[in-house]
Amino acid sequence: MPTNWEQVARQAARDAGFDEDVFAAQIRAESGFNPHARSGAGAQGIAQIMPATAKGWGVDPNDPRASLNAAARAMAKYTNSYGGNVRKALAAYNAGPGAVAKYGGVPPYAETQNYIKKIMGSAGSGTSSVAPQADYSPPASSGEAQAAAFVMKNSPLYDSVMSKYAGEDTVTSAAKQVDPGFSGPSSPNAQGVIRSAMSQVGRAADEAMQYIKAAGGTGSEPWCGDFVVWAFKKNGLKPPPARSVPNLLAWARQNGKLTKNPAAGNLVMFDWNGDGVPDHVGISRGMKNGRLNTVEGNPSGARSGSQVAAKTRDTGTILGYVNPYG
Repeated sequence: MPTNWEQVARQAARDAGFDEDVFAAQIRAESGFNPHARSGAGAQGIAQIMPATAKGWGVDPNDPRASLNAAARAMAKYTNSYGGNVRKALAAYNAGPGAVAKYGGVPPYAETQNYIKKIMGSAGSGTSSVAPQADYSPPASSGEAQAAAFVMKNSPLYDSVMSKYAGEDTVTSAAKQVDPGFSGPSSPNAQGVIRSAMSQVGRAADEAMQYIKAAGGTGSEPWCGDFVVWAFKKNGLKPPPARSVPNLLAWARQNGKLTKNPAAGNLVMFDWNGDGVPDHVGISRGMKNGRLNTVEGNPSGARSGSQVAAKTRDTGTILGYVNPYG
């Protein structure tokens, strides 16, 4: 029976800790899963590795299994080195890390940008000329600080969720937007919110005004909470007060909506500043294989260069979850 090279590629990605959907799409773009592929530039094999790169990696580019394992490890390494930015990692694979360093991100090469677009299924390079801004981090009142302390003591993931991003920018088909493998239960309303949020994956920061306006904003402020409000309104639901994440925490506590459950559709509150006050919010897609899956707006912590992303996370200080339905 012929070898199913896509399945081999997916396993290589899983072994390396890199997103298997992205990696499969990448190898499809590189060679169409043809172990004998050759490019005019001299790239060889199923992962289209240049001879000099293959030598540096210590791999035979004509050995498809070894090449897939090496390429997957390289993508995981690139992604980690770029703070979880898969677009930069793809650019490094296509154009070289030197080009990414030279331009401070995805280089302005049509080939590289089209390569990323083809793989990620989104328009543009994901970069923005908007000046960086910190995500929401207003000073907490004593009540909000007490609420944060309450959640910190009661969140089942608080002690374990402390490391770096393991992946982001997951390309998810419509059929997988609400994955039955994620822990439930989730209501039809929650599933609708997830579907709407997932339909925006890959949208860049300079496209975010639709979310900001839907939430009642007027400027180019950070938009993680605006994105949550937009997803609720898109489904005809009354949105939670997510524009200020500390206010969301206080509201959840006052209304009995705090929960330890990361079920699909619940909101996740993160503490990026380490001060016990939530300053970022995302939408949970549930737990899968022991890891939290989310979809978030403004996930990089700064508006410049950020986007809507689906993430597999074992990272960040999670202060708690909010069940905003009903």
